Amino acid sequence: MAWQHIVALGDSLTVGIGDPVAGVEMLSWADRLAAALKVLHPAFRYTNLAHRGVIADQVLAEQLPRALEL
Repeated sequence: MAWQHIVALGDSLTVGIGDPVAGVEMLSWADRLAAALKVLHPAFRYTNLAHRGVIADQVLAEQLPRALEL
């Protein structure tokens, strides 16, 4: 595998905030993707830098630099 780490950036959608559904675990799309990749590649790493309520400028200023470090 050429890469072994993904970093998720974004707002509440990426954090996984939403309405609970009976019988469904409360996970974001990024958490679900990471779990699926971990099954295929056990050494896979995942970091979610998303925060509730941020806007695109904040993602670029605050999350992108950290993502590039990772």
